Amino acid sequence: MFFRKWLNRHSVFTISVAAVVIIGSLLWIVNESCPGWFSSRSGPRVWYYDLNTTQLFIASGKLIPPINAPSGPLPDGAHAGVRARIFALGDCSDESKQFIGWLEMHTPEAKAEMIRRRSSQGTDDETSVSFMEGLLVRAVDSDQWFQANSDQAKALFLGPRQKCPPGVILRSCLP
Repeated sequence: MFFRKWLNRHSVFTISVAAVVIIGSLLWIVNESCPGWFSSRSGPRVWYYDLNTTQLFIASGKLIPPINAPSGPLPDGAHAGVRARIFALGDCSDESKQFIGWLEMHTPEAKAEMIRRRSSQGTDDETSVSFMEGLLVRAVDSDQWFQANSDQAKALFLGPRQKCPPGVILRSCLP
């Protein structure tokens, strides 16, 4: 009874505490359902591959590859950082089960168009036909890039699934 009277006398405090709890709960739910959402203003962190050193590195997922790599530019002056699609057989936390499925970068024209769209519309439409036409992919052990909508790229996209034994779940991994 005493507690109820106290709450009635301090209703502003009670409402404030309830609002903080509700807002905090909603933020927690959003963060749990969208990993990396609160990690930084630059978006979720993803894997990139340094073409000079053949090493993985981590940067913002909002960057449009090719990007600056830790080792500097390629001998021809181009950026050496490309997006690496990392997969695991089963559990991403076990690094021994992780592997690079393929590498990605955009043609200079597609990258320029994505930057233009992002600045004018605030977003880039990664599902558009022009996006797929400007996306290049390659295997980590190859020097040849293919258009993402080519037959060679489609075979490359199936590669990680073919490594997966029956009953094991293939997972896409973030850092």
